[in-house]
Amino acid sequence: MCNAAYRVFPIVTSMVLLSAVNGFAQIQIEAIRMLPGGHPELTIAVDSGPTYILEATENFREWNSILEFERKEPTTRVIDSQTGKSAQRFYRVSEKKDQAAEDLRIHRQQWSSLDISEYTYRFNWNCFCVPEYTQPVFITVQQHRITQVIDVESGEPLSFEDFSRYRTIDGLFNLIQDAIEQDAHQINVVYHPSTGYPVSSWIDYNEFLADEERGFQTWMADSDLLQISEEDETIESVKGDAFFLDEVAIEGNFLELNLNYGGGCREHFFILSMIPPVFKESFPVQADLYLTHQANSDRCKAFVRETRSFDLSSLAELHFGAYSTPGPIILNLFRFSGDEPESIAKLDYSPVANEHLLLLSTVSQTWFGGPAGSGWGTDFTFRLKSLVDASIDFQELWIDDRKYEPSIQNETSPQSETVKRGDNIRISAAFRVVPTNLDEVFDLNEIEYKDVPEKQEGPEFEGAVLIRYTIGEESYKLILPRIRVLEPIAFP
Repeated sequence: MCNAAYRVFPIVTSMVLLSAVNGFAQIQIEAIRMLPGGHPELTIAVDSGPTYILEATENFREWNSILEFERKEPTTRVIDSQTGKSAQRFYRVSEKKDQAAEDLRIHRQQWSSLDISEYTYRFNWNCFCVPEYTQPVFITVQQHRITQVIDVESGEPLSFEDFSRYRTIDGLFNLIQDAIEQDAHQINVVYHPSTGYPVSSWIDYNEFLADEERGFQTWMADSDLLQISEEDETIESVKGDAFFLDEVAIEGNFLELNLNYGGGCREHFFILSMIPPVFKESFPVQADLYLTHQANSDRCKAFVRETRSFDLSSLAELHFGAYSTPGPIILNLFRFSGDEPESIAKLDYSPVANEHLLLLSTVSQTWFGGPAGSGWGTDFTFRLKSLVDASIDFQELWIDDRKYEPSIQNETSPQSETVKRGDNIRISAAFRVVPTNLDEVFDLNEIEYKDVPEKQEGPEFEGAVLIRYTIGEESYKLILPRIRVLEPIAFP
């Protein structure tokens, strides 16, 4: 937590408490006792501040939020219902604004690491404002700038003068940052677990002013990522337009769908959401997924058939956080037929993983242009989660028939020489066809190119990517079936 120094006090067997002192408040966990049901009850004393967060850990690396509570009395009693007598737990408490700043830093970095400069997303403000200000819109961003805003209801584009009402994803991060710097009374933000962008927010800037609160909701309209819903979101929020499902299958971490619908005159959007954001207990556990079709007010009647795919990696990461394993998971797929949800498929999902690594995401971004419009290439990013405590040495990265020199970054513990269980690892690589003599020639026909890396004979494997690594003297491999491909970028 920001500017917090923690002191450790053993209180009872297998339970340890932390107190904290920061620049604003004295926070002290005074006592702990085991309730008859096996859950610990903590007595917490704070001297100021509106809202606090109680967190717990078993290893001092992964801290999980237990609950939020407000200071109503000098001491507050809270119950950790997520553990029993046998769990070794460590606790800490902090003001929520400290947590808001840390969450923003982590998720902004997560979004920035994907290097997405072109995207479309649905957006609406939540505030006490005139209807034209809060209307849902589709926002298109190119090269980090808003280039188009379309009214969802009418399908009509808004004028350029209205663009100033809206933000890019980076602009939404800045909005949250401003609220933290202004010491807003209440800041509630939900971030996407896989890509990090803010899914929703609600900000109360001043406790003593009415109707100045402001929030927003987003979803990546053309994203092929599974959307994890908010805790209070209901299935009513994902009702959409009619469509038909011809075929469905799972390939690696991707849900493949063959769809058809009526239209043909406007772009259509499909969103896959998990509601509620928790698993149904069974063996294996189950997840309810809802497929929503947004027809964008397309009144044409052509018969459109297309294939859509959705990356399920965020579901595997959610499962790991809840059960310390990546899967397996039973997927219950629904759509709306009228006002009631209709079951359209039931599938078994086993995330891409081996005994050491879980695949979180893959991104392939092709670009072209640059000096004299003469270069092109592809940037690759793979994010993995370690399932073990070990010193993992990544030896080789093969993408199809090319061997790459990858860049390795431990996103969770950048300074650590070893990888801990739960750490996120980022592997980056690039293919480049670039001019080598632009400083020497002015005739575009005389430009010489360097092709890096070149095709070569390599190991045979079934899939798109082969990652070879060692732990100690033992060698291992992880094969990725396919790569998520983003739209190409054109540079001036």
